[in-house]
Amino acid sequence: MKNYLNNSSNTPILKIKPVFLCVSIILGLSTVAQGAITSTNGAGILTQGNGPTIVHIKAPSQNGVSHNIYSAFDVDQKGVILNNSANNSNTQIGGRVGGNANLTNGRAKVILNEVNSVSATTLNGMIEVAGGKAQVIVANASGITCNNCGFINTNRATLTTGNVILANDGSITGYNVEKGKVTINSHFDTNSPTDIIARSIAVNGVISAKNITATAGNNIVNNNGQVVGRTTGAGAQPIVGIDVSAIGGMYADKISLITTENGVGVTNAGNISVGNGGLLIDTSGGLINTSANITSSGSINIKSMGLTNNSVINANNDIDITISNPNTLNNNNGRIEANKGNVNITTLGYITNANGVIKAAKDINTISNTLVNDNGLFKSTNGDINIHSTGAIYNRDSIQLPNNPNKGFIAERDVSINAISLLNENSNVTAGRDLNIKAQSTVDNISNSKITAKRKVSVSAMNLTQLSSELNAQNGKMDIDASVSLTNDSVSKIHSGKLINIETYKLVNTGSIISDNGLSNITTSVLSNNAGYIKAKNLDIKSHDLNNLGGLINAESNLNIETSALNNTYSDEFQYVNTKFGLTNQNGGLQTNDGAITIKGDTLYNWYGSIAANINKQNIARNDIDIILKAGLQNNYGAITGANNQKINVGNLDNYAGKIAAGKNLTVDSAIRIENSYGILSSNNTTKITSPTVTNGTTGTISGNKVIVNAIQKN
Repeated sequence: MKNYLNNSSNTPILKIKPVFLCVSIILGLSTVAQGAITSTNGAGILTQGNGPTIVHIKAPSQNGVSHNIYSAFDVDQKGVILNNSANNSNTQIGGRVGGNANLTNGRAKVILNEVNSVSATTLNGMIEVAGGKAQVIVANASGITCNNCGFINTNRATLTTGNVILANDGSITGYNVEKGKVTINSHFDTNSPTDIIARSIAVNGVISAKNITATAGNNIVNNNGQVVGRTTGAGAQPIVGIDVSAIGGMYADKISLITTENGVGVTNAGNISVGNGGLLIDTSGGLINTSANITSSGSINIKSMGLTNNSVINANNDIDITISNPNTLNNNNGRIEANKGNVNITTLGYITNANGVIKAAKDINTISNTLVNDNGLFKSTNGDINIHSTGAIYNRDSIQLPNNPNKGFIAERDVSINAISLLNENSNVTAGRDLNIKAQSTVDNISNSKITAKRKVSVSAMNLTQLSSELNAQNGKMDIDASVSLTNDSVSKIHSGKLINIETYKLVNTGSIISDNGLSNITTSVLSNNAGYIKAKNLDIKSHDLNNLGGLINAESNLNIETSALNNTYSDEFQYVNTKFGLTNQNGGLQTNDGAITIKGDTLYNWYGSIAANINKQNIARNDIDIILKAGLQNNYGAITGANNQKINVGNLDNYAGKIAAGKNLTVDSAIRIENSYGILSSNNTTKITSPTVTNGTTGTISGNKVIVNAIQKN
């Protein structure tokens, strides 16, 4: 027996005399057997009572492949030594092992252990290579179960249920997988890269390896572990391709999980932890990560037909998720976080993030059909958020709760949203720099919501609706293009730290529209500012119909209005609403603090209205008020006042009980008539009135240091 340990036989069975065999059994000496490991093509098998089984592998082919065929290859807890040295060598599990006489022409680079059996192979212990390192392959189409197994002194380890494909020169070209399951229980340990190739894979224990590539499905896999073709599966299709249970886990510097059968995916209820090499999950089914963790010190790349995550997917670098077909990424109650990189998500279906967190140090980029972010958070701590949807985007929180500034879309730099529609309900869209929203249909910013950027904001939609909400470009300009309508209700605010450009068919404002600097422009067919507040540094308004009943339109400097019909009536009613805009005892109407008012159009109704220019009485060398109307000015019970000059050129002027007063000169030209009963036309310098008919009577007043009235008929 001693000679056998040190010098292997070329045959699998030693002939031992019966007397010696009996003594050996009594004394517990090593014996030769073919029970748990049975070779059928000439490998020498040595079973030791108190030590690991030793397999003197066959001589390798010219390409270094030692092809060993077994009818059984079951490893007990004491382990197996694959002797890959012609000389004596030391091992971890068996001490010193004698040389393998089969290897006189050199050691093997690949040790193939091919099992032909109707039963699965069971590995209950370690497999160690004695001598030079080699790739070790255990192949059994009937399945492989590992219970506290692993590999020592290997440069690569492979467990497969595929039929090994050999070239004519004896080299391995790949594996043909039709059936079979590899199950990992308790622990699987190795310091080498590991391939697991089977129809299905179950991980009920912990796998620790340098690299792990697990490939499930009826595949043709080449010797590099790549799927190069498909084959016909035998038996029923598995429900799950790779299943990591709650007591399971995978730990390696690099992990690749691949399933190829349609609808057969990857589930993880345990832990998948990857080093700098990163994680790839490429599945033709779904990925389900429930009450589990997927972490990587490098990147994570997921390609699947759907993703459900209610736990943690975390990477130091980028996370790339691609969902094929119109399937869903469900991150409800989950966290997807790239600590130092980007998060990129692409799907033709839904992205749902109810109570979830999607976070990146750099950019977040999503492409989807529909995105639902209910009480969820998309946050970029140092980059941009780019959301593109071919359908709707819902960014919502419970309206029973106050607005939570840590919910919604929040980016340190820019936010870009492109969709059919955007609903922002009691939530936030916040950009540290610029914010750009493009919606083909509607943007609804409602229920105490905030759309805010530190710099500029651009919103483009058919309809923009603000209900109890805020749209704010804190230190930049704001561009709003609402082709059909813009509604800003009584408790909503649109603000720009610089200028505002609004272009819409219909603007309804009962709230506030405020710009702090620059020249702001409002272009619309219908502008309703009834009980509303519009304020700008300089403001140009072009509108076919402008209604400012009980509202205030104020410019710090100049206000220019071009309109067909301007209704500026009942300005004093603004006093009833001014406190909500932070104003006190403020009348409404049209007003400039230090500049001029220019109005061009057809008709101006100023009943009980107020038009006041240059109320701070700055001495500027131009007219405070220029009004040019093709039809008429109705100023009954109204007031038009300016600190400097006024020029009014109209068809008809009705100033019944009204007041038109200039601090310097007043010039009124009326093509048809002037009605000034109980009215006042006055200036502190020259008052010049020109009209075919002037009706003043005994109740009207036309006054100035110098008064000139040019009229055919005076009453």
